[in-house]
Amino acid sequence: DLLAFDQGLGRQLWYIAKGDLDKLLVLLHTFDIQRQPDLWRGIGIATAYLGGNQQETLHQLYHIAGEHSIQLRIGTAWAAVSRTASETINLDIIEACQILCKKLLEVVVNQTKIQQELFEAGIGQIDQDWLEPLKNIFG
Repeated sequence: DLLAFDQGLGRQLWYIAKGDLDKLLVLLHTFDIQRQPDLWRGIGIATAYLGGNQQETLHQLYHIAGEHSIQLRIGTAWAAVSRTASETINLDIIEACQILCKKLLEVVVNQTKIQQELFEAGIGQIDQDWLEPLKNIFG
């Protein structure tokens, strides 16, 4: 599944770039445009879950994501759900939700969980159907 592979690859690009946004952009531009949404979702997951970012870096990341900022937000939301489930909420994930998703952590988690539950109940056929409502929430 290329979708899951590219999300993992996006996380890896964040690790390789070590928060250097110029380096991240160089790495991203080596991939075809059709792969960019999944890569950006992975970057959102890594950025938010790992933390350790300055607020200014998060603002700049959101800005450079451009048309892929929704995917960055979805990745951030998934990281927030994971942090909440593992009871490892910290200031970094709270700030990532506020800056990247423009919402409080609790709102991000609740809205994402509702969509996940609907998907698991059979409302939605494939991954893209599962992503569409999240695009509407975080778009």
